[in-house]
Amino acid sequence: MPGHGQPDLRDPTRPHHHRPGPLPPCRLDVRLQRRELAGIPDDIEFATKPEQAAVMLRAAHSRGVAAGFVTGDEVYGSRDLRRSIRELGMGYVMAVRHDHTVALAGISTTARKTVRLIPDEGWQRLKTGAGTKGIRSYDWAILAIDPDDTTDQHATGHNALLVRRHRYTRKLSFYRCWSPRPVPLSTLVKVATFRWKLEEDHQLAKHTSGLARRHLQPLEDMVETASAISEGDLSRRVDTSPAGGSEVEQLREALNAMLQQIEDAMASREHAAARHRQFLADASHELRTPLATVQGYLQLYEKGILDDAEAERALARVGAEADRMGRLVDELLALARLEQQPASVRAPVDLAVLVRDAAADLGAQQPGRPVDVDAPEPVVVIGDDARLRQVLGNLLANVRTHTPEDAACTLSARAEDGAAVLRIADTGPGMRPEDAARIFDGFFRADPDRARVPGGSGLGMSIVQAVVESHDGEIELDTAPDAGMKVTIRLPLRGETPRNITATSAHGGAR
Repeated sequence: MPGHGQPDLRDPTRPHHHRPGPLPPCRLDVRLQRRELAGIPDDIEFATKPEQAAVMLRAAHSRGVAAGFVTGDEVYGSRDLRRSIRELGMGYVMAVRHDHTVALAGISTTARKTVRLIPDEGWQRLKTGAGTKGIRSYDWAILAIDPDDTTDQHATGHNALLVRRHRYTRKLSFYRCWSPRPVPLSTLVKVATFRWKLEEDHQLAKHTSGLARRHLQPLEDMVETASAISEGDLSRRVDTSPAGGSEVEQLREALNAMLQQIEDAMASREHAAARHRQFLADASHELRTPLATVQGYLQLYEKGILDDAEAERALARVGAEADRMGRLVDELLALARLEQQPASVRAPVDLAVLVRDAAADLGAQQPGRPVDVDAPEPVVVIGDDARLRQVLGNLLANVRTHTPEDAACTLSARAEDGAAVLRIADTGPGMRPEDAARIFDGFFRADPDRARVPGGSGLGMSIVQAVVESHDGEIELDTAPDAGMKVTIRLPLRGETPRNITATSAHGGAR
């Protein structure tokens, strides 16, 4: 701070922080001439009081801030200033006479303040209405004071710009520039711009903080969802915005898609495990039945209570049940191999040859059954010849078992729409829709009244499905009561793209 009698010639464009508290006296040299202002060029333009007022008010109103220029006797633009204070609810401006009394004061409606005059060169101190400790600042405002309005060179006061800014310490800070002459327009603009830059930075920080919270909220939702899923709630999903399009929304959608895939995989795994448990239970039951029959006949034979004829019949039954268990075990092993090693040795296979061979076998087993073959041209696929023959054998075994000997059977092999199509149709009694829906389930047997020859294991169609699936094919079942049955199998032709497997009935679509 300059000593008494020395003006403060610090750069008025560089604000200096002043700690709240008593302000020391500051006397200005009345003999100071304009040319003695150090560092100010002679050609610089100085503003008159009305021009200064116009600059301040115009700049302030363009920013939506209440501000006004105050002189010793009147306030320029005081009407606009008071209206702005009422509209914006912020700011405090006062005019001080030469005797240091308040001529005019505009008070904010949001935070009423009192003014305590400090009788020293026009400095004013703002504080809250309650209490005497600490000077709090809630709003932005500009206070421009000129306690001296004399026109001669013997100034007794000074021009001052006081800028109040909000601080997190809730202290009041003064930025001041001193001059014994009218303030240059550049100074007014620089000080005002500096003050509004601070305000804009503050508003930008608030806006950025709000944006950060809004952008981080979806990530917090994702974390919460992930925590819920880790605790076992696989049904949780991340909320998605209807608008979408942003990277966060894309991440939400990708995360939800992944969660859906995980839930579907877990459900599929649980379903497969349940089917496996049911299959083991059914297999144990199927093996226990013939084994109990064998044990029963052997116990009767050991006890010697059977005569020769009964013993011969008992041994025949033991042999039949043993054969049945052998076939069942073979079929169980075949299913197990297909599940563990679906890709067996593959080579070109002509389905037309397989159809003709299968028709010949059926004719030899049931000479009285009408059999038609439709395989005019080679239909070559890449597959396991033995497995594909097993498919035809199992399907024709069903024809022999569940249809009368005079029911016609048609076998065909053709290339249709880029696929090898194998069809086996009969004119038998057909199946009910509820039975057709379960025909590929392990150990499933339809109505016993349909069977002409008892003793099937119930695994034949399961093996058919597994073989077709291992060849990347699809199988369809078309049947209805008293309408016969048609089984259609589609396999990739040699060099064609594999397809997924589906099983359909005439009434149920894909199975």
